[in-house]
Amino acid sequence: MNTSENLPDKKNHWPSTIVTCGVWLTGVGLILLGLQCLVFPGAADGYGVSPIDEEGFAYLLATGMRDLSLGLITIYLLLRFRPALAVYFAFLAIIPIADTLIVWNYGNSTLSLAVHLVGVVGLCTIAACAFAEQRSSHAN
Repeated sequence: MNTSENLPDKKNHWPSTIVTCGVWLTGVGLILLGLQCLVFPGAADGYGVSPIDEEGFAYLLATGMRDLSLGLITIYLLLRFRPALAVYFAFLAIIPIADTLIVWNYGNSTLSLAVHLVGVVGLCTIAACAFAEQRSSHAN
């Protein structure tokens, strides 16, 4: 693999800086969120929709594994295949969009709704910056 294709363009560093910092924050955040769901499933009340019964907790554990896996994949892509981040984050944004709609329809907290909306904006910003980074690297 050519490592020069994984490096950001030095002339226009703001999109690259936002992508790098955003990807690290997203990856580590997803790993911690996944671990929290697996170790302390009762903490899910803070995310806007409370699990009611055992089946609800089963879905919460599945969500925890999803988040843990996505966090690991996110960091792997940053370290090993940076060009894939733009498309990956565009698709990854589907999850908080769906979560926002779920909290909107079934949730119990305006704060949780706001947190999910911030996630949507954050992931879309990272995706846009990653696309800008690619565009500037192809222009050279």
